[in-house]
Amino acid sequence: MTGEILSSLLITSLAGSVLTGIILLLRPVTRKHFGYGWQYYIWLAVLVVLILPIRVSLPQDKAVAPFVQYERQAPEISQTAENEPTPQEIAHTSTVQTATPSRAELLWQKIIGRNALCVVWLTGVCALLLWYLVWYALLCRKIRKNSAEIACPELRQYTDKKVRVLSCGIVNVPFMTGVFRPVLILPKRAFTEEQLRNILRHETTHLGRRDILYKWFATLVKCIHWFNPVVWYAVRQINAECEISCDMSVVAEMNNEEETSYVDTILSMLSTRKTKAVPLTTGMAGSKKIIKRRLEMMKNKKRTSKIMSAVSAVIAVVLLSTTVFASGVLSDLAADDYTVEILNNGEKIELESPPFIENGEVYVPLRETFEKVGAMEDETAYIDYDNGKVTVYFGDNYDGLDDRYELEIGAAQVVYNPSSELPNSRAIREMNNAPILRNDITYIPYSYALCMLDIKYFIDYTIYDKNGNFVADNVRVVVTSPYENNTPQYTVDQFFQYFENGDFANMKRYCTENCVSSFFGDGYCFGMTQAKLANMEIEPSEYAKSSNDFVVSVSVNMTPHEGSIYRVGQTEATFYVILQRQQSGRYLIDEFATGL
Repeated sequence: MTGEILSSLLITSLAGSVLTGIILLLRPVTRKHFGYGWQYYIWLAVLVVLILPIRVSLPQDKAVAPFVQYERQAPEISQTAENEPTPQEIAHTSTVQTATPSRAELLWQKIIGRNALCVVWLTGVCALLLWYLVWYALLCRKIRKNSAEIACPELRQYTDKKVRVLSCGIVNVPFMTGVFRPVLILPKRAFTEEQLRNILRHETTHLGRRDILYKWFATLVKCIHWFNPVVWYAVRQINAECEISCDMSVVAEMNNEEETSYVDTILSMLSTRKTKAVPLTTGMAGSKKIIKRRLEMMKNKKRTSKIMSAVSAVIAVVLLSTTVFASGVLSDLAADDYTVEILNNGEKIELESPPFIENGEVYVPLRETFEKVGAMEDETAYIDYDNGKVTVYFGDNYDGLDDRYELEIGAAQVVYNPSSELPNSRAIREMNNAPILRNDITYIPYSYALCMLDIKYFIDYTIYDKNGNFVADNVRVVVTSPYENNTPQYTVDQFFQYFENGDFANMKRYCTENCVSSFFGDGYCFGMTQAKLANMEIEPSEYAKSSNDFVVSVSVNMTPHEGSIYRVGQTEATFYVILQRQQSGRYLIDEFATGL
């Protein structure tokens, strides 16, 4: 999960940086032909790209990373006749130890592990966000202590919103603060009627455009992408363009005399002290460099035609759409192109720690998987971790045996009853892959789960592509089929290949819950203990109950169950198999019928 978060974060940060670069490249043209509002709000598109990870799936072949599949087998592969390990075991152990993490490495993995980058990123986010919140809280407190609320009836000429007005002796420029409860802060000094009118025009323009909310949003995005200097630059551009576009909006309908008065009001707020804009507020004055640029823009102001306004809007939409699409494609390409579902006796297990494919094999979370299948229900059962070694004990309820298994992170083997002193009771199984730590969780290959859980807990896996279509399962290598794996014929063929061997647990994997509860009994299905498929024919569509149903007529060689609808000694039968198409695209058997 943390890996997906970081991947999405880096992709959106890259997309936002690219869009910023495009905006800067187009700036000589856009400043000349587009409106001042466009220069300001185009940065909102950058923020949207940075904050909204979107995934766009492209057409693709149904494929998945290669994986190893295993048949079920007993846990004992090699045994020692004595308690001492064999030379092969000693040689294997010495080889594995070179790949086993040291105590320091295991401690690092336990505390941080693969989450190191995520921890660093999250620490930066929290630290920067906390800094802004504390700074803002101290500013508000300082203003409250040094301010007095004053009446300002002139404010009603410019806004209908309720705005508190404070006169503060520690500020030298007016500004507005507060997202939900706006407050206008005025320096404790005398203003002429024209100056006050210009101040109110400027600040209420900010209020009407919700510029404070815009700045808070930009600050939040900066905190999330604190590691990207391009985002810091973009936020600075937002603050600068905010004041310029506000100025141009205010003076748009002014005559020359009013405009001169407005400029004089801004200049009157400059002092010998260095004037800085107050973050997360809308100040009428800021640094001298910014004020100089604002004055130049007002001096050279121009009107934008309706045609150019329409063109600028279209270009903004195209830039945003293209960048979002590219970001979504990258997110989709970076994401896993498969999903692994784990089943216990044919029923899906919901795992909080998702399985994955690595080194050609499906990996499952050790503790969570064993707990979910019920293998750890005995009160004496436990899973113990000690410096990279994992001991699994299922308790006395596991077939009446006192079974213990020992695994080691980085070691490709399972040791059965490692501390046993009984002859022929200690066994070592050499495996293809080793257990690993991921996100502080021990994952074991699927083959380990088969080895330890054996036949009592019948776990399987099914693999789907990113669009939810069935791709493969762990039994395909055991049972082959001439049909496509996403067809009704494939389901029927697989079902009866298992039925031929009386493998009812695997048969249920190709059936709906309704079918399992209605047609399966103790050692039989639909009145048969065994059935071998002899012939299969597709029936006309009018037999189907809905567009998602599929009907197959089958003829089988079978063995009837005692007391079933079949006569004693009957060896052949013909009936219908009714399948339902699932959301994933798979067909599962829902019913059997002797006549339609």
